Amino acid sequence: MKKLYKIFKQHLAQDFNTGYYVVTMVFLAICLIVNYAVDIEDTLIDPYHGSGKGFLFTVLLYGLPYYFAFINYVCFYRQWNFLKDYRFWLKSLVFICIFSFDSNYSYHAKIIRALAAPEAWLFLIRCMNNLSSLFTIFLPLLIYYLLVERNKESFYGLKFKNVDLRPYLILLLCLVPVVAAASFSKNFNTYYPRYPVTSVNHAFDIFQGITIALFEACYGWDFLDTELFFRGALVLGMSRILGKGAIMPMVSFYVFIHFGKPAGEAISSFFGGYMLGVIAYYTRNIWGGVCIHLGIAWMMEIAAFLQR
Repeated sequence: MKKLYKIFKQHLAQDFNTGYYVVTMVFLAICLIVNYAVDIEDTLIDPYHGSGKGFLFTVLLYGLPYYFAFINYVCFYRQWNFLKDYRFWLKSLVFICIFSFDSNYSYHAKIIRALAAPEAWLFLIRCMNNLSSLFTIFLPLLIYYLLVERNKESFYGLKFKNVDLRPYLILLLCLVPVVAAASFSKNFNTYYPRYPVTSVNHAFDIFQGITIALFEACYGWDFLDTELFFRGALVLGMSRILGKGAIMPMVSFYVFIHFGKPAGEAISSFFGGYMLGVIAYYTRNIWGGVCIHLGIAWMMEIAAFLQR
């Protein structure tokens, strides 16, 4: 824990700017209020899901917080040279397009309905909703890295050398009471567990523990890709251009992808995203974030199962 304390103390001492943080947080607060008043994703984005318009609207939705925080950083820290750096604009747009493609991808559902038994549709679709990020996020980032950045440091933080997970495991233990308390809320139990209640195990005479384990493994993979994208590509990848200025644009983007989740989770995503972004920046790997993110996700699943 001392290691994490030193990281945040160093970062805040070197980076904190009251105006920058306040303006960014006020902007995100307004966006959160508007979202939960009109439900931006359901009313404006989802009707076009999977289409060219859906992809364009998603790029605009995610580009708004990212570039707002970036321009905010440029103004408060007077880094005007970033505005002229074509590498930033090209690279950031590629990354936003990759995530927007992932958000609009659902073609696996048609394939499953065509090939699988109806009893397995819901279960397989929900598994592939998480596992599909292997093809929509992991592989596109890997291709970009190999073509453009292969001579740079590790593949967006996926390195095991000098990785110490002990501080993150201790932090997870500290979060157990928080998750347990949250599991008693109505919104929590409406959204979790993510495991779909189906008859697939009865229809195919499979022990339910196997289907739960399979789903949770797929669910966990999606968090690995989430960390690879946000803390890996958007922090470690973009820090080669922006330095510490890569952290807050990532956090703003990260808050927006939580718009469809319970309000408390969307609000906490700001603090969680900021914490994981700072950790990734100074440790130069994403495994601490994977440990925390995956640990919290599975703790929430367990808590929701116990509530039921």
